[in-house]
Amino acid sequence: MALSIFKKKIRPTGAEIIIIVPPTGHITVPPHLGSGYLASMARKNNFSVSILHCDKYRLGLKDIINQVKQIKPKVICLSIVTVSYSVCKKIISALRCTGVEAPIIVGGPHITSLGEYSIRDLNADYAVAGEGEVTFAEILNFLLNGVGQLNKIRGLLYKEDGNIHINQPRGLIQDLDTIPFPAWDIIRPASYPPLPHQILFKNFPVAPIITTRGCQHRCYFCAVPGIWGSGVRKRSPNNIVDEIQLLIDNYGIKEINIEDDSFTFDKDHAINLCKEIIKRKLNFSWGLPNGIRVDTVSEDLVSIMKEAGCYQIGLGIECADSNVLGAANKRMNLSTIQGAVEIIKRNKIKVRGFYMIGFPNESSQQIEETISLSKKLNTDFAVFGICSPLPGSSYFSEYFRNTSYEKISWKKITYYTGYYSKYLTPPQMKKLLRKCIFSYFTVPRNFFVFLRHTKFKQLYYVIKGFLRYSFA
Repeated sequence: MALSIFKKKIRPTGAEIIIIVPPTGHITVPPHLGSGYLASMARKNNFSVSILHCDKYRLGLKDIINQVKQIKPKVICLSIVTVSYSVCKKIISALRCTGVEAPIIVGGPHITSLGEYSIRDLNADYAVAGEGEVTFAEILNFLLNGVGQLNKIRGLLYKEDGNIHINQPRGLIQDLDTIPFPAWDIIRPASYPPLPHQILFKNFPVAPIITTRGCQHRCYFCAVPGIWGSGVRKRSPNNIVDEIQLLIDNYGIKEINIEDDSFTFDKDHAINLCKEIIKRKLNFSWGLPNGIRVDTVSEDLVSIMKEAGCYQIGLGIECADSNVLGAANKRMNLSTIQGAVEIIKRNKIKVRGFYMIGFPNESSQQIEETISLSKKLNTDFAVFGICSPLPGSSYFSEYFRNTSYEKISWKKITYYTGYYSKYLTPPQMKKLLRKCIFSYFTVPRNFFVFLRHTKFKQLYYVIKGFLRYSFA
């Protein structure tokens, strides 16, 4: 049963470019938007492209190498997040050792934050830093068509004669409507296992979309501004709903996960999107599994979201102590948090609370207060994690300021790995994380709500994820 929900047969086809989304070890396996956007830009420039999403097929290193050899690409690309960095290094090394000569391009959030170190350490040929679509198209045109000059491609790092060259940074794409939709025909979202972001869903199949890029806030623990830039850029409601309609009509999608970092920052944007959904009378459910800030929740906004089909909202509650939140540059108070939960519940939308422990200045007593809050708030679900020094965040810069990158275990930078803080050791943090989880889910109401919304095919993976977060 454990493997039955994963597609084991891959349909390799010849392509000029392969985009590899390396294994992360995550329990959830949503379609990968970043590779989809890159694939659509490649095809817009008349290149054939294939996406190899390793987690979708549970591929190991040998499987990945075999797929590359079957496809025989002219260019190999890897989209890298911090937790996959170590395995990416193994993939690139194995490709080199087996005689694969195609140039290797790396990109993604980790590369954007640590580009110069990463291109050298990974032994890659090129690295795309920042928003990647235009840079990706330009480097492909240079490599495959001989168009342009390498040192003029903004946002690119490259190796030449043993040296690392860093080009001028690329500006952000201001008009997001000019970016083609992800290559959904290559992604085939309905072929994914029933393990979308945050696991739970109402209808299946599920597809993720983004309606905005960026975040105007500077939370201490967050890397988003370093990747997408400060400020929020928005797609138009027509453009967004056109994509939703395409996913429903052409790919059988029944639920949409909006994965924005700041969906409700611009209230008018969110309301106008809801109005467009209502106007077109589209029949689908949708949610916000990536979460929104509690101080953006209002009665009129939540009411129209409900009318437009929203059934669940994640809230970035983080912790109970306002002083801890203030030090993390996320200023909220308990009354705002409680008010947001009440508004959402009043509109009969399910609430998922996101809680974080292990802030650098947080004591065990303050964590106990967060545990108490999570049990009192009457949310429908809860997700707990440990504050993690992600590359690109202020926390990373501070925590590793005197550490050589070679000594960092990248695969351990996760939300269930403990870190040294002013008051706590890593084992103490992990013990408190277990207490958070067990304290919340041993409340009968919370346990049965979660169980009621878990599908039978997911049970093995839900239990596996629960054990991993509790006892890693």
